[in-house]
Formats: sequence, structure tokens, C-alpha cells
Amino acid sequence: YQRRVREASAERGILIMLDLHSFKPGTYLEDGLWYDASHPETLVLQGWNKLITRYANQPNVVAFDLKNEPFATTWDTGNLATDWDKAAARIGNHILSQPNGDKYLIFVEGTARSPVCPDACFYGEDFLGVHTAPVKLSTKNKLVYSPHVYGPSVYPQPYFSAPTFPANMPAIWDAHYGFIPRETGNAFVIGEWGGIYSGKDQVWLDAFVGYLKNSSNTDTFFWCLNPDSGDTGGLLEYDWKTPDVAKLNLLQKLVPSPTKVTFGADGTVCLD
Repeated sequence: YQRRVREASAERGILIMLDLHSFKPGTYLEDGLWYDASHPETLVLQGWNKLITRYANQPNVVAFDLKNEPFATTWDTGNLATDWDKAAARIGNHILSQPNGDKYLIFVEGTARSPVCPDACFYGEDFLGVHTAPVKLSTKNKLVYSPHVYGPSVYPQPYFSAPTFPANMPAIWDAHYGFIPRETGNAFVIGEWGGIYSGKDQVWLDAFVGYLKNSSNTDTFFWCLNPDSGDTGGLLEYDWKTPDVAKLNLLQKLVPSPTKVTFGADGTVCLD
């Protein structure tokens, strides 16, 4: 099934990022670190080695997200058992050092509350530690910071109830991760965002698209295609066939003329 999806995506010019989402089906809310008792870091590295080899000749698999929403991690505290910035560097450099490993971009999400996020960060959105301790990869331009960012339907953060909402949001997004390109020279790409396109969530989504456009950061991964994500819905309606036109229009507003990618039989990649 995965092979068919991957190959069909390539035929349509769709790029793929793979992530370590959870160690078992449905345990993502328990897997706050990049390892657990049954999956030590050495085993995690072996898993990445397998993916490097498996997708070496699949040109539309372009990136590895090292860990989905590592909410139990810390950043630059000196504790190697929890410091995500050091672990991301170790894992990322390991991937880049393997045969064919340097074809992949390395996506690194933020923490949840380390350093302390004074106005509440979503899981994967806290990059405050980058100010003083950026992730260090052997090939700097392979690093992409990847926040996960959501609106009121996912969690009612206090700033969604501020009298200045949504005008207050750009400063918050800037504080959480918007500073990254300016301070580090690396890009950030939103790894997850989405929501129900109605009510306050619609207000948030429209404001977020405006922020991404104004800051020239329109490359994103939208959550999600499937309709059964309870707090966000998907790009498909519940019959799994009908597109959610309002969301598609929102994405077209964000990227009116997306890059067209084609893959040749000889391995060439053409961008238009």
C-alpha cells in the first residue's frame, strides 16, 4: 500500500516527508522522547538506515522528520537523556553520513515547554532554545526547523481569547519560531497546521495564511488529507471522496502557483 501511494504521488509531483510518529500504532501521546525502553537510540538509528536504503531511488521522498512532537524533551539543559537539540544533531548527522543519506532534508520539530514558553506553545512549536543553542548539522543547509501550529479547535490557548485576536498572533508566531531564518540562516517549514474552516478557527486559519505570505514562508505540510482527524477534519469530507473546497481555496490563496515537479525515468527531477 505504501509503495502504491509513494509511486502514485511521484506521478503527480507530490513530495513526501517521512516521520517517526510513534513507536506503536496510536501511542503518539505517550511517545514524548525520540526513544523509549523498547527502542533505544541505537535501534532508532538502525530504523533510519533502513529508510535511507529503501527510498534511495525514490526521488519524491525528500525529507525525514526526526520525531513527531517530542513534548517530553528539553533543549540545551545538559541532560543528554532529554536534550532534543543534541539528539537531533546526533541523529541528523548520522543520517547524512550514510550512503545516500545526504539526499534527504533533516526536519527538526520544537519542544513543548523547554525553554519555558511564556505564552503557551503547541507540541513541537517551542524553538526558543534556538536563540542560544541552534541544532548543528555537518551540512548546515540540510537542516529545516519544523513547527507544528494549530488554532482554537485543537486547544484553547489563552491568546485565542485575547480582545486583540487575531491581530495578536503574528507577534506570537514570531516569538515561537519566526526569528529562525534571520538568526540562523536556516529555513522553517510548518510541518502541521490545519483546523475546521468555520468560526474562530476560520479566523485563525485566515490570519495564519496572511502571516505565512507576509513573511515569505509559504512552504507547509497541511494536516490532513483524511477526514477523521477529530479536532481538525481533513481535505476530504467524510465520504472520503468529496473535497473540502473551502480548505482547498485557502491553500490556493497561500500558494497560488505551486511548483510543478516531474520525475524522469532516468532519475532526473524537473521543476517548473
